[in-house]
Amino acid sequence: MNPFAVLGLPERPTLTDAEVTERFQALSREQHPDRAHTPSDAFTEITQAYQALRSRGQRLKALLQLRFPDTFQLKGVLPEGLLELFSVVSQALQTADTYLEKKRRATTALAEALLAPELMQVQAALREASHVVTARLQDIDEEIAKLETALALETASRLCRESLYLEKWQSQIQQRFHDLL
Repeated sequence: MNPFAVLGLPERPTLTDAEVTERFQALSREQHPDRAHTPSDAFTEITQAYQALRSRGQRLKALLQLRFPDTFQLKGVLPEGLLELFSVVSQALQTADTYLEKKRRATTALAEALLAPELMQVQAALREASHVVTARLQDIDEEIAKLETALALETASRLCRESLYLEKWQSQIQQRFHDLL
């Protein structure tokens, strides 16, 4: 399945989340089984295509699989430059997990109140990790824009792996912020 064709989108690495979401929503409104009174196969295919293109890394992965079906591999070592970032993210996540465990064990209002200063430190660590991840994702967007004219397998594969790692870390950071509420 070509997810770009299913959604009627151009096969280009610079598609935005908004473009993909907008097209998915329009098609899903038209093809939803409750509305179209048709079998759900078309709706299922649209949903699968959206899942394959829902993020920067996923779009680049889908594009590389289409353009280089025999040579593209997602496997590989952690892309250079992400090791330092990984340590920032993993430290922030560990700090949040430690705090959440302390909060879970706090059984009185006083015990929870005593954790307030630590909560502020955890939030600051998560914000810092989020800013670093977001900044790197913006750098990747700029590099992907350069690929628009010539999709080089090696560079695009590296950017794809980096994007997927960063998107996963971003999701984990967001989940910890949510857990802190």
